[in-house]
Amino acid sequence: MNKEKKDLEAKMNGIFDNNDLDVIIMPVFPGPSFKAVNSQKYTNANTYCSIWNLVEFPAGVIPVTDVLKEESENPKYEDSYNDGMTAAIRDDLADSQGMPIGI
Repeated sequence: MNKEKKDLEAKMNGIFDNNDLDVIIMPVFPGPSFKAVNSQKYTNANTYCSIWNLVEFPAGVIPVTDVLKEESENPKYEDSYNDGMTAAIRDDLADSQGMPIGI
């Protein structure tokens, strides 16, 4: 497995080098800070950034905004999946005014 990991690291380095990339800005999480009771519903959310851990690239999280009052009072979050994670995000938006949303 270590050989496959090193091969993937080399491939990712090649992608960066061949495309003159220095940084990728992307979401680290698909919603607001989550409530502890909903943590089990976010088990797949780590896929947003797990590749960077695997290939040992440095990463950081920068909160870019906070949940707004109107988002917190009447959460209307929708996506094309309408699954357990969608419901958890909607629930986490409720009463969460001022909580950070990161990229």
